[in-house]
Amino acid sequence: MKTRPLLSSSLPNQKWPKLSHELTTLIPKLNISLSRGQFLRLTVDTEEEYSRLKSILTQRKIPFRTNNLRKDQPLKVVIRGFPACTDKDIIRTAISHLNYTVLDVI
Repeated sequence: MKTRPLLSSSLPNQKWPKLSHELTTLIPKLNISLSRGQFLRLTVDTEEEYSRLKSILTQRKIPFRTNNLRKDQPLKVVIRGFPACTDKDIIRTAISHLNYTVLDVI
């Protein structure tokens, strides 16, 4: 399963060859490609490599952006058929009893 890519664009082009060599030494299965002509797209295979890459970029103060891993994203659920007057706290409590963390009931 592929993880979410990390995108970085703030380093000058002349610094990327050295950094990409260092990163591929630390993470051998790192895939580096150019995305939309302006971002370097860094992709790894496992969540462990993803966390390691994210940590390395953060330590070296290299700005990047990414989306959360699927396992870290909140689950959004739509429940239909309840009357509009149903108390939201009842819904929140019922879902909490199923061992889900409820962020919001709209």
